[in-house]
Amino acid sequence: MEDSKFPIDCPVRLTEADRERDREEFAALRYYTECKGYFIAQIRCDPDNWVPRDRVDEIRENRAGGREAWSEEKAGGTYPLADEMWSYHLT
Repeated sequence: MEDSKFPIDCPVRLTEADRERDREEFAALRYYTECKGYFIAQIRCDPDNWVPRDRVDEIRENRAGGREAWSEEKAGGTYPLADEMWSYHLT
């Protein structure tokens, strides 16, 4: 019997093409996440789009301007603060 850390072989076999695709997709996800974080910091709201009552008007203006400036193609994903969008923090 072969001395191994795992008692059975993994049935999943990834090709080099699979690994390359994963690297590209992960890099794209990281870039989108960085864009989203920068964007949220610039418009000064909570990542879930929550704001205190006394700042609602200010944030609405910032958010509207940010919506116009957001480029789905450049950022690699949809506008992160759309109404009724699921929260990234519920994982």
